[in-house]
Amino acid sequence: MAASVLAPLLVWGTYSAFSDSGGASSGASEFGVNTVRIGILDKPKSDTNTYSGYDYRVSSMAAKELGMEPLYQQVTTENRAFMLQSHSVDLMMLPITRDRMSELDFAGPYVRTPSALLVRADSKPLSKKSDLDGKTVCTARGSTFADALEETSGVNLQQRASLKECASSLLEAASKVDAVLSDALTLYGLAREYQAVTVTGQSLVPGYENYGIAMRKGQRKECDRLKRKIKEYIDTIQWTKDINELPQVFREDNWTNYLPDDKQIEKFSCRDEPGP
Repeated sequence: MAASVLAPLLVWGTYSAFSDSGGASSGASEFGVNTVRIGILDKPKSDTNTYSGYDYRVSSMAAKELGMEPLYQQVTTENRAFMLQSHSVDLMMLPITRDRMSELDFAGPYVRTPSALLVRADSKPLSKKSDLDGKTVCTARGSTFADALEETSGVNLQQRASLKECASSLLEAASKVDAVLSDALTLYGLAREYQAVTVTGQSLVPGYENYGIAMRKGQRKECDRLKRKIKEYIDTIQWTKDINELPQVFREDNWTNYLPDDKQIEKFSCRDEPGP
């Protein structure tokens, strides 16, 4: 769930653009008549140019709930919010933040992911806070976990423009970066891409990243519909099957940490700021 900027891989179908207006929509749906464009981080399979993976499963569920055919476009962690706000895509799997809620609507979270650390494969595992003493930890600017890490004494925090920069620094021969901090799902994705790294220290830094289905303002009817669907989804075996698309969650972590509840979904869904 995390990739260099690539050109669009799919030709977009005919659609009706979303409204730019904020707040609840009224009357007929402003979504596309037959298709909805979905930004996705995963790369398509090279032989079939089709997608798979966790985000694909969740977004397919969302499109089906709205009665539309999904058209996928690959995005990156760096450009995904911009792609949504610039009308290049219509739906996006995106971490929910207070700032983003003022500009976008979210349905979710459909998954909550704790923090983790990315280290070189030959490094010792990080299992307790004291293991971070004297370490240099890199994270992306604006990280949900940066403030919590700064409260950990003895840690030197570096912030870069992207996690990609942090991961590249981690692997440099003369690197002074000992670990990269982000949410576990994003780091599992980076570990698959870089291979010479591993994920450790799950939940060592307090906090969670809440992933929701993001859309531009003006779609409250559709947002409420997806919110109800997500509530149904997390109460079924299908949620467990889908999260099993990320086998590290089951092998290396406690998968129940990733399961949201109805109260958390109400707190973040279809609002301009987090609820009580």
